[in-house]
Amino acid sequence: VSKLIAVSSCKGGVGKSTVALELAYHLRRRGHRVGLFDADVHGPSLPTQIPLGDVRLTLAADGRSVQPLEHGGVQLMSFGWFSRLWSRRPAAEIRVRGPLATNLLQTTQWGDLDYLLIDSPPGTGDIPSQIARLPLHGAVAVTTPSRLSVVDVSQTGILFLRRLGVPVLALVENMASFRCDGCGKDHYPFG
Repeated sequence: VSKLIAVSSCKGGVGKSTVALELAYHLRRRGHRVGLFDADVHGPSLPTQIPLGDVRLTLAADGRSVQPLEHGGVQLMSFGWFSRLWSRRPAAEIRVRGPLATNLLQTTQWGDLDYLLIDSPPGTGDIPSQIARLPLHGAVAVTTPSRLSVVDVSQTGILFLRRLGVPVLALVENMASFRCDGCGKDHYPFG
């Protein structure tokens, strides 16, 4: 993997998983080899964002690592697909600590990639801390324009990344505007 990049936020509900997925597809359309790892064990997004149906995870040839799934030329891995294998209930709780989350990242047979994006769970707990300690090229921070989100992301999330020596490559202000179907203009409800 040439560049390992976290998509991060200290705040839930800012659209971080959507930004991570769109960034992965955008990089792929530009001709890069891309992987996306959904590290959120409590609320994995990829199985909902990309409903692949009856997923069959397979072991790699070495018998110790797992093959990522693929969609649109992007390699994908999520704990959500494992939860479906471990339980008959789709929303069953999985209890995973940080080291196990990074273990799945490291034992997925990604192959040669230009970019591996990690959709980090919100907060600064075990899993985001373990991810921030990986050899990251940097992180993309995601917020919404609401005052609470900006404060949480800038005063907690970005400071957390900087404290751990992770360069912040970009700040995405998600959901800042909408285009009105009636008048065709862009509106900015938060100013």
